[in-house]
Amino acid sequence: MSLVCLTKNDKGDTVLAGFNVLSISTPDEKISDIKVDGWFINFILKFFTYLDAQRNVFQEFGVDKCLKAMGLYVLPDYRGEGLGWKLLQARIPLCKSMGIKVTTTVFTSIVSQKQAYKAGFQDYFSVDYDVLGKTKPEFNIPNIQEHTKAVKILYKLVD
Repeated sequence: MSLVCLTKNDKGDTVLAGFNVLSISTPDEKISDIKVDGWFINFILKFFTYLDAQRNVFQEFGVDKCLKAMGLYVLPDYRGEGLGWKLLQARIPLCKSMGIKVTTTVFTSIVSQKQAYKAGFQDYFSVDYDVLGKTKPEFNIPNIQEHTKAVKILYKLVD
């Protein structure tokens, strides 16, 4: 499922301004079970699977489901308007309506990490990209440290 942010352009047409790709995860599900075509999406799935395996949200928070995200993106024309923060905030009523007590996300960029902190998310797991590249060479991402020092999983508890 996805949360989307729609707006009107200068012509009055409804256009996409941003989105957050989400899934409800359970303890017995594995991201690695997802089968897709394309090297990039497979890289992302392997990357997220590795990071997700570093901690166990279900055991640590005593929950049987978690709202996880696999991408938060705001189109360039709409950046700087707080849409990332609004998309993150929109998860809360969604979680409440589905009885989900915790939401997590892998945040790969300092920009999205700052938006998540502003939305009340907290650190759950973090690894510097240089350490990750040395530990898992398949996840060495050239030039990423010019923009962001670490990849982080952040969480938010839902009352």
